[in-house]
Amino acid sequence: VQVSEKRTVTAGAALSAMVAELISEHGRELYAEYEAEAKAARPEDVADQYPNSRAAAELRLDRAREAIEDRRFETALGELFAVGRLCPGVLDDAAAEVRRDLQRAVSEDADRRHIVVQPLLETLWQVPAADGGRITAESVADEGRPLHTGNIYLADRPGIRAHDGRSGELEWHTDGGWMGVTFTEATVAPAGMPRPAVEIIEVLEDNPAERAGVKVGDLLIAFDGHPLKNTDDLAQAATTALPGQRVELELLRPREHQPGWHRITIPITLGERPERLEGRSVRLPPERYARMVGVDGDVALVDVDMTVQWIDRATGELLRRKMFAPLPGTAASRGIDDHRILFFRGHQPMLADGHIVAPTPAGDVLCFDLDGRDRWDVSLGDRTVLRMEASGGRLFLIAGVPDESPDADGVQRVRPDTFTAAELIVLDLFSGAELVRERFEGRARIGDCHLASESDRVYVAVHGRLRAYRTDTPEMVWQADEEDLGGSSINEIRPTDNGLLALVGGRRMVALDAKTGELAWNVEPGGRLIRLIVAEGRVMVPREQQDRYSVAAYRLEQGREVWSTTLEEGVRLPGSDPVPSVPFAETYDGLLFLGQNLTTRTGVAQTPTVTALRISDGRKLRQVGLERANRYNQLHGGKISGGVITLITNNGLTGLSAGEQP
Repeated sequence: VQVSEKRTVTAGAALSAMVAELISEHGRELYAEYEAEAKAARPEDVADQYPNSRAAAELRLDRAREAIEDRRFETALGELFAVGRLCPGVLDDAAAEVRRDLQRAVSEDADRRHIVVQPLLETLWQVPAADGGRITAESVADEGRPLHTGNIYLADRPGIRAHDGRSGELEWHTDGGWMGVTFTEATVAPAGMPRPAVEIIEVLEDNPAERAGVKVGDLLIAFDGHPLKNTDDLAQAATTALPGQRVELELLRPREHQPGWHRITIPITLGERPERLEGRSVRLPPERYARMVGVDGDVALVDVDMTVQWIDRATGELLRRKMFAPLPGTAASRGIDDHRILFFRGHQPMLADGHIVAPTPAGDVLCFDLDGRDRWDVSLGDRTVLRMEASGGRLFLIAGVPDESPDADGVQRVRPDTFTAAELIVLDLFSGAELVRERFEGRARIGDCHLASESDRVYVAVHGRLRAYRTDTPEMVWQADEEDLGGSSINEIRPTDNGLLALVGGRRMVALDAKTGELAWNVEPGGRLIRLIVAEGRVMVPREQQDRYSVAAYRLEQGREVWSTTLEEGVRLPGSDPVPSVPFAETYDGLLFLGQNLTTRTGVAQTPTVTALRISDGRKLRQVGLERANRYNQLHGGKISGGVITLITNNGLTGLSAGEQP
């Protein structure tokens, strides 16, 4: 029926389940008819309308080959995954060959990385924060970690700055477009004309709008082809365009010397946003900072004001942009903490199997491909997406149910940091179909919820419960509760080759069998455990105990302690949110590198430090302090690549050597 009614996408999904082993002669006939229609379709329609056909598989493999040549490895991986997911049993040998080509290309690309030969933890370069200001936690792209693929990307107001990962030099920067006008909601509605949304009440002298001929009293209808419904729409459209970009304003203007209005279009070249203007600050609130989505070949994907931008990584040129949701309104300016940013802006969009998935503050989840074409959208109602993970063609979401209980004064307010319950929602990544929805009762905060994936499993932790799900079905495989884990809160989960590690209650480390969920071992070393770092068959745990900061290593198989090294005496780890006390922990070339924010016993902040230890025996090789400026500095995160450690602090960027050997 679906084939005869040209509902080819639905038909293909149904038929794909029978490709590997068709259950009837009639099924084979239907599939042959489906394949014939796909072969006769226009090439540009095959992948969308006949996604489960052999023709679609051939087209996707061709796209993957082109993406590999262009070093767009994320795109190539997405196309290969779609072939395996949508066309099982079709062109397996050809897909395996393309996958091998992808693996070789990724390996060759990694071999080209420049390796620095310098003494361990030697300062290679420093870059101060832009305009003499500080880099705050809200301004750091990619959740506090620079996305290190040749360049370091940092949020800078509504744009990003790209620094060379080896030298720290600024390659390019983007900023939001600037017109130089003050505007308000339009109160005039000229008869017979489109209803305007925005009225210009001030045009600043010697600014782009004045030079373009915009006048006080103009009523704006559209910005560069985007209809305007309110003032937030104009703010979103302007700040997600780039300086130097030429756009068109569609507006209504009163006729001179006679009643009525006329409709005109004015071209305007946007300028750069000034730091201050006539004694007024025009700096955007923290909720408007850019957030990194990911990198696809030569393109950086950035989220600014509910708009994904495609930016050329070599030049900073804006290639494409897609507004996926309207701004949530002026409520976003009420706070700057992580919870409010998440609540008012939505979870950071993510790159997943050749798709971009973007939750919104309104409770929607949207999916579009790397060309900006819409794939699907799903409404979650009043839920807020707290965590998100993609694996095996499935999208796993932990969503918070809002807490709307009255405050002490009896006023009912939505709390962005606390939820009455949490829900696990599993969606099919290719169609948006809801596969699973399970509710976890009990008040929840963002820190109570965790997602992690490994191979064919996804692990979900909410409150004191830990569950494992298959990615293909997806069905729950096992569950561990508070009694099994020995605590009511889970701070972190980390998959390993054969199991799963959980940090429980900040005091206990638990290892579980990945297949059964059975307890393998547990350790309570004493003190407060900070985080888990897994490398070379060991798990290393920084901890604080009686004003002493140390790190210990345990074997993954038995949980037996291998070594313990004291790093500092007479200090404390503040553990502030959103910046953790140990925000940087990575391994490289047999070494463990830790970056920590420490305080004295009385709570006075010290200069952040970075420590290098040998993983084999725990020997502390070197520890250095980061430069303190303006009486205070704080470490936010870092990344190692090509032998260079890039650290982000309030004062700017610092590059350190990760070793003496190339």
